[in-house]
Amino acid sequence: MIEKYIRLYFNNTITKCVADSIQISKLFLGEGSKVRGLLLADAVQNYW
Repeated sequence: MIEKYIRLYFNNTITKCVADSIQISKLFLGEGSKVRGLLLADAVQNYW
């Protein structure tokens, strides 16, 4: 049971991290950053 919560916590943390990264990249790079944000999301997923 606890293990399930830990897994959920980590998944949510990773998702939030990716979302934050995409938001940051939008701020710095404007609309063209969507592709970069997706690439970043893929990179993070592959890393984990």
